[in-house]
Amino acid sequence: MSNNQFLVGIVGFGRIADTHLEAWKANEGVAVTSVVDDSPLARERARSLGMNAYQSVNELLNSEQLNAVSLCTPPAFHPSQALDIMKAGVAVLCEKPLAIDLTSAQELIDGAAQAGVEFQLATKFRHVPDIRKARDLIRHGVIGDPLTFHVEFSGMTDMSDRWNSKQSLSGGGVLIDNGCHAVDTVRFLLSGIVKIQGVPLRPVQNLPVEDSAMMLATTECGATGKITLSWSMKSWSDFYISIQGTLGMIQIGWKKSYLHVEGEAPVEIGNGYSKLGAHKRMMGMFRDLVEGSEERWISNEEALASSTVIEAAYRSMQTGRWARVHSVQSLRPAIGLVANR
Repeated sequence: MSNNQFLVGIVGFGRIADTHLEAWKANEGVAVTSVVDDSPLARERARSLGMNAYQSVNELLNSEQLNAVSLCTPPAFHPSQALDIMKAGVAVLCEKPLAIDLTSAQELIDGAAQAGVEFQLATKFRHVPDIRKARDLIRHGVIGDPLTFHVEFSGMTDMSDRWNSKQSLSGGGVLIDNGCHAVDTVRFLLSGIVKIQGVPLRPVQNLPVEDSAMMLATTECGATGKITLSWSMKSWSDFYISIQGTLGMIQIGWKKSYLHVEGEAPVEIGNGYSKLGAHKRMMGMFRDLVEGSEERWISNEEALASSTVIEAAYRSMQTGRWARVHSVQSLRPAIGLVANR
């Protein structure tokens, strides 16, 4: 193995870890050497793929010399695992959400700031070319002032045997699971979210957490829109994001994306979403960041801000009213559970 290879470990070898593994391997000069998982079957699978396998983070850190770790465990474990890894001088690319409550999320962000190594939240949609193109068009005023938006992450998936539906591990249901990506994408495309209303939909699966929900959100730029999230409802639209302004509309789709301006034919602005492509670009940027030649794609404050929106949405669900989203600066006196139902 070449001394100049970028060495990566994966902590938590479940579904999303497979995408991380494939994306890391697609980047030249990267070697994924090791995996941590408490499941003997997962460790056996890792070894069959040519990687070393360990039962704990401590074993990994005592046995491997790594540049970075992809943290793919349930969010209940993120703070303690990420802080242990960073204290050992290893950079962390952390899957969403940061943690299951704001206190833990704040502790993780504080620890990341103090560790002296890079920490990034894995916000894959910031690495989708169509979304980045849409952001540029919005910022250049091509669709005028944004008025409204719709984000939908829906699909039919049996969640009965997944950790995502166990509140002690996940912090809630589909709202925290898929909602983190949705609110970060709104913040990335438009601006921060200042108030929100969370609305649970009628449950379909017999789960202890919500399997479908909606959020109404108002941004700092004055746009108010809807976010639809479901594990139990098929999406019938080819577009997962639409943004309408005073002069036009942008539709961001799974296969194609379009710009619509009054009086003109629709203009294709992108070729859709590639999960592997987005992750490959993200891993490449993270490697360059760790090596000192790339800017961060999301600040620690922005990562924490997404958690504050989700906390406010759950708070709104409990009261049935709109909830103000706490600013990151005012979090400490206002911190509470993300999903305390």
